[in-house]
Amino acid sequence: MAPPPEVLKDLQGDIWPGLGKSHETFFLFSITKPDDFKRRVKTMVDENKITTAEDALRKRAQNRDPHQAGPEAGINVGFSPKGMQTLKWFSREDLGRGNTLTNRQFCDGAATLALDQGRDIVEDYEPWMAAHIKGTKTIHGVFIICGDKDSCEKGEALVSKMLGDSIEHIYSLKGSVRTGEAKGYEHFGFRDTISQPRLDGWDKEDPALSLPYKCRPGVIVMNHPGTNGFNEDVGQWEPEWAKNGSYFVLRKMEQDVGKFRDHAKKLAEDKSLGLNLKPHQLEARFVGRWHSGAPLEYFPKEDPARDKNGPQWDFGNNWEYKEPIDELRCPYGSHIRKSNPRNNFGQSAHNKDKSLIMRRGIPYGSDYSEATKDEKRGLLFGCYQSNVMNGYACIMDRWINNDSFPMRGSGQDVLVAQPIKGAVSESDKTLHANLYGLDEDGNPHALDSNNEPPAHKKKRCDFPGFIKIRGGEFFFNPPVSFFGRMVEKL
Repeated sequence: MAPPPEVLKDLQGDIWPGLGKSHETFFLFSITKPDDFKRRVKTMVDENKITTAEDALRKRAQNRDPHQAGPEAGINVGFSPKGMQTLKWFSREDLGRGNTLTNRQFCDGAATLALDQGRDIVEDYEPWMAAHIKGTKTIHGVFIICGDKDSCEKGEALVSKMLGDSIEHIYSLKGSVRTGEAKGYEHFGFRDTISQPRLDGWDKEDPALSLPYKCRPGVIVMNHPGTNGFNEDVGQWEPEWAKNGSYFVLRKMEQDVGKFRDHAKKLAEDKSLGLNLKPHQLEARFVGRWHSGAPLEYFPKEDPARDKNGPQWDFGNNWEYKEPIDELRCPYGSHIRKSNPRNNFGQSAHNKDKSLIMRRGIPYGSDYSEATKDEKRGLLFGCYQSNVMNGYACIMDRWINNDSFPMRGSGQDVLVAQPIKGAVSESDKTLHANLYGLDEDGNPHALDSNNEPPAHKKKRCDFPGFIKIRGGEFFFNPPVSFFGRMVEKL
């Protein structure tokens, strides 16, 4: 099953079903001649240079193989809040009452949200991002260019040629999938992109990939059932012209792999903690999965990939926590439990999907080794959602960085939480997670005589941040029909 033909033609393909890629370029630009830009980008649409969902279904499989020449790159485009202002498609004065985008987090921009909270600091930003927030080189938009290495380079050249002096190229962020034994793994060493939502009625059922609950299309794509939690428009959806659009979050996350591994080793060897864990077992508790991707909740002692004679992970992503209010197997502070709590709250099916996001990131930088340890590497994180507050902002602010989520005293997400710079409270200065190890026999701790988790076995583990944010922004990736509307208003 797939969306109706009119949706496939109007929806940009990276939102759904995704643009196949072994390489990806985020081409950041400012708009210098708005009216000229509108005409030129409309020409790109008319010449089928902006990849629709219909196009993407044909292209994505061809582009995934890094060793085979694929077709021309898949290209999509999104606009920052400043970009929408420059296009005069932002305010009530531009569009009239009731016709503006409603999401406050998008309108404020990514830097405002993160800097106001003290999570990001300007000193960590790369020059292109520092110039953006200072207003000297404002990012108005991003072209998302996906394919193999050659087609991405040709895609950049195509964008520059077709838009000419109507834009100024600011910077290109470039990533590529890891190859060889590292293929499918992120830089900390864990299998990646396992827990993607499957859109109900749009994606085929796949037991290996599907969550135990469905995601309504409108959680990701605007003005479809699920947008802002509503299955129909009761005055809470985005304006009609935004239908089939989505908000795109782009963040460059630099990963300190050496620090991650060293800290796991340090905590594992700390006899005062008494966790009875080896470094790789502690790393798994940071993430909530083993390096193979198997969930800790079902394999608390060892990665089944290491024990070929034991039970194996054969149920894909279709699982929930056995005891939602118990963390003896999988810590509340683990990355997967913080970023997608699954059945932790017993929500109704109506709201269980509301904070799901469609991730579209790609790694950058060399593989970590002794020879390359000083080189920069990380993730060009990207995700789509129809509401930034329900999606990315909720996950980062209310869940990942919140010590009291999902339960009081859970600690922060060990993998990607950020400390508050210049914090006054001691509890805000140091990131921490509260973890259970294994008992003397190498098993999860048992409940005590009161049928409660043994609190004295739960240990506070402080940790430095393992990521740095080097820049990013929120974008609105509009429906393809948007470009015709812009030209009609000229």
